[in-house]
Amino acid sequence: MKAQIAMFLIRFNKLKKEVSNAPTKLSWLAKERENIQDLCYELQRSYKSIENFITTKGSKHIFIDVQFENNFEEYKRNYEKLVSKAAKPAETREKKAIEDAFLKGEEIWLKSGKTKGEYLEFINKMIDELKSHEMDFDPFDPLKDDPDALIGEALDWGNLIKDIVMEDDEPERYEKAWGAWRFFTHRFSLNFSEINKKWRDAPYLFIQPHVAQFEETPIVELYNEAVRAYALGSNITSIVMCRALMEHLLKSRYKVRGDDLAGRIRNAEEQFPQLKKLRLKEIKDIANDVLHDYESGKNIEKRSDGKVIVYLHRIKILVENVPKKNIF
Repeated sequence: MKAQIAMFLIRFNKLKKEVSNAPTKLSWLAKERENIQDLCYELQRSYKSIENFITTKGSKHIFIDVQFENNFEEYKRNYEKLVSKAAKPAETREKKAIEDAFLKGEEIWLKSGKTKGEYLEFINKMIDELKSHEMDFDPFDPLKDDPDALIGEALDWGNLIKDIVMEDDEPERYEKAWGAWRFFTHRFSLNFSEINKKWRDAPYLFIQPHVAQFEETPIVELYNEAVRAYALGSNITSIVMCRALMEHLLKSRYKVRGDDLAGRIRNAEEQFPQLKKLRLKEIKDIANDVLHDYESGKNIEKRSDGKVIVYLHRIKILVENVPKKNIF
């Protein structure tokens, strides 16, 4: 992934120089210059590669040694749609080149006395061979596909064909398996569309070398547990994890002293005034409240649902702004 990130940064900086940091220039510049179309196509491919990696990764963190996130967010915010449109001619040219190569190969194949069917079979074998070497190959695209809808379609297809293709007691076992699926999804309130949306909405944590050079396990584990809990609807757990990670960061990374967490937060805001905008005391207070509210029977989950994503963003900022001078 480091190579993809490096290429993205190189191509993006090159494009920004070409348009003098004015993305709207792409609307006419790409029409006049083929090399701009090619650059946009390569840049968009780099972006899609990184976006796909981030989306499919089984955790919400990555170790990185360059100032990447600001560039990536700037690209998504100001350039992505314009670049995608400007890249269309170059994409069309590449597809045409592939088609021409395919037809040329077919022509040579037929001249050798073999059939078109044999040629197609040969091409399909080549494609399968290439896929077999791609360990991460998966036709499912989380950037485009709805996992909940696809799972539902697969189950519906199974219901339609089970009596046709299954033998003996297999249809009954299929019904049992389908029942087991409903049992677990209902018992644990698994809403796959909601889980997927929350997972994608949760902020991605980019960890710099000065943060990771010592033991990074508490940061990685606590943050990912907080995100997974949020995605699965366990807001209480997520908030408690945010509080635990906040305390760890203030004590171990910011090197802030204090008799308790409240004291550490006060001292941290004095030593690092920029932390005041994160309102860390609010995370501490609500984490304490959700534990105390069990006794009163308040609806903790409903009250805290809208806050969790805000707290995750604050923790992300806290991690990514660990000062280098305080790591020793």
